[in-house]
Amino acid sequence: MANEPASTGAVAPGERGTEAVSAFPALDVARLVREHQTGVWRYLRVLGCPAAEAEDLTQETFLAVLTRPFHDYNRQATAAYLRQVARNLFISSRRRAVAVAELDEAEAAWLRWAIKDDGQELMDALQACLQKLTDRARQALDLRFGRQAPRAEIAAALGLSEDGAKNLMQRAKQQLRACIDKAIGSGAVVA
Repeated sequence: MANEPASTGAVAPGERGTEAVSAFPALDVARLVREHQTGVWRYLRVLGCPAAEAEDLTQETFLAVLTRPFHDYNRQATAAYLRQVARNLFISSRRRAVAVAELDEAEAAWLRWAIKDDGQELMDALQACLQKLTDRARQALDLRFGRQAPRAEIAAALGLSEDGAKNLMQRAKQQLRACIDKAIGSGAVVA
């Protein structure tokens, strides 16, 4: 039967088979993009996305949507869904950018202070500077960074409020940073 459309895999109601019948019409991708592309791009720009990146993320939004099962219920619901996908992609791109920037900063710091001796001078300075802190400050830092204790647990162990524990740790880190900067002589140690 040459005039019959190619099978979509769906089985007509009443026919035997294991495939489910789709209650949704086939997605018109060209129409979807035509109707929503500008809105997605503008939304990304409002979020603070640069124009060129907004173009890329708009394309990624449609690719992400079209690689999963998607139903175009109505224009408003589809626009909201596309905005959410675009927002998530934008947030992910920002996290990647921040992660790369932090890695680049850490690499530069390593090259500044640790490359000549694999960080031994830095570790020696840290140990010496830790000894200059109060017992309470050292205990707070040990709980936080040695045992990964939450602030509430640190506060309880030291008999402080959570804000008090936070302030104690901030002051201790500032003292360590200043001490290490002085000991290494770089003036640019990152905590």
